[in-house]
Amino acid sequence: MSLKPDRFLCYDDKERGDGKMDMQIAAMSVGIHQAQTAQNLDVAVLKMAMNSSADSSTELLDSLTESLDPNLGTRIDIQA
Repeated sequence: MSLKPDRFLCYDDKERGDGKMDMQIAAMSVGIHQAQTAQNLDVAVLKMAMNSSADSSTELLDSLTESLDPNLGTRIDIQA
């Protein structure tokens, strides 16, 4: 949603003459608050995704290190 200042603001009451400036300011305020709410929601979803990604990568690394045999690769059998 893009806000166009000329749609919401009227700097000269003589130009309008019908007293709609208050409604325009209210509409602009509502638009700004909706944009802020949408941005806050986007940030919250992004944080959740980042936390989920960090948790899954930690679990993956833990599972890889647990599956390793500490005795594997310490001896080499050679037959001639």
